[in-house]
Amino acid sequence: MKKVWKSFVFGILTVALTVGSATFGQGADTVPQPVDGAAAEAMMSQWNKNWYDSDGRYIMSLEGGYINGCPVLSGTVTYTPTETIGNFKIRESARIRDIQVKHSGMGMHEQLIIDDIWNLSPYSYDAYYESIGDVHLGMTMAAVEAIYGKPDRSRYTPQKETWYYDKVGFQMDFEVGRVVSVTFKSTSDRRLDRTGFDCKTAPEEFARLYPMGAVPVKGGVYYIADGEFLDFTNYPDALTLSIYNVHPREESDTRDGSFRALLGR
Repeated sequence: MKKVWKSFVFGILTVALTVGSATFGQGADTVPQPVDGAAAEAMMSQWNKNWYDSDGRYIMSLEGGYINGCPVLSGTVTYTPTETIGNFKIRESARIRDIQVKHSGMGMHEQLIIDDIWNLSPYSYDAYYESIGDVHLGMTMAAVEAIYGKPDRSRYTPQKETWYYDKVGFQMDFEVGRVVSVTFKSTSDRRLDRTGFDCKTAPEEFARLYPMGAVPVKGGVYYIADGEFLDFTNYPDALTLSIYNVHPREESDTRDGSFRALLGR
């Protein structure tokens, strides 16, 4: 039954790809790097696992240069400090199709976004460590709305959608339907649920209870769990729980043009 479902879903997915944009996520500061089949196979090996949608359904596998059994022929790769974007050509039984795979996050919050339509996880269940006001990384829009209702306002860009709950002083960023960051302000009554810490908590206390490796300072981003980070860019006015180990608004455009360097990132 699993194989039947995967084939059905992938059939829908590949049809959708024909009407999707092939340039999602490629900004002016990124340069596509051409790859051949061997390079594509090397990249696929990094993501060699089964991938599930937000309902826990098995959707896709990447293995040995194949996506759901379809060989990757060639393509281009674009990368930034927070994501790797591959636009690939794959061979199906009857035709050659284009598919886009955007990889970001790590550990519990590794994700593959397929042509800005599907956000897939290597877990078929919610996996997380910390949360803020019962909102955790990887959570769906529907789950957030079930707790807090519709946001007071929202903002949309091609890369993400932000929901603002102004009355309680916090907000969250979604990428294709899943939470990738949660921010709460010093004026909010939200807290880090596991420790109860807020923006008034001393940096030394964060370092004492989270495995950061250093006392946090304003502007830094610090590891707290597998794939989870606390962003102190706006501390003490605000704190952000994020899947990213850098502050996205401060990404450098420093690049190494080689595909080998990309694989070592």
